[in-house]
Amino acid sequence: KQWYQRRVAITAGYGTVKQGFPNYHFLQNATFVGAGCLADQYPLVIGSRYNVPYILPVKNKGYNVKGEVYSATDQQLENLDIGEGYPDYYNRIKLPVNINDQTLECFVYVLDRFKDELLTHTMYTEYTEIECSVYVKPADRADDLKVNYREDVVDYLKSHI
Repeated sequence: KQWYQRRVAITAGYGTVKQGFPNYHFLQNATFVGAGCLADQYPLVIGSRYNVPYILPVKNKGYNVKGEVYSATDQQLENLDIGEGYPDYYNRIKLPVNINDQTLECFVYVLDRFKDELLTHTMYTEYTEIECSVYVKPADRADDLKVNYREDVVDYLKSHI
């Protein structure tokens, strides 16, 4: 409970920002609290030409997605916001996460303006090394500015929140 007294954010990483994954550097200086899972079911899907993991904010569809919980300072959260493309790409919302026999309200990055076709993709309980093996890291992506991979998955005219 000290995290709240220090006014730091509690965030849950479910994809490439987890320990051992390509974008962990965004959370490596945050304090690992433990493994947890979303208290409610949401779809975790893989999308875009770069095979990016997304949680879609459609409650009671999908699974209680597993992830990692961290306490982060405002600066660490700001860096994570940049890495996640918040608020233009992902949205950051609070969701209940079950961890260590308690439920915490955690910031979770979701794709709220998603194309409906993403709901037809395979839904996962957890993003693992298997799913990550096809993920294309930002440094390895085509340097073609005419290609906006976000358009593969984002519908800018709608929001599901």
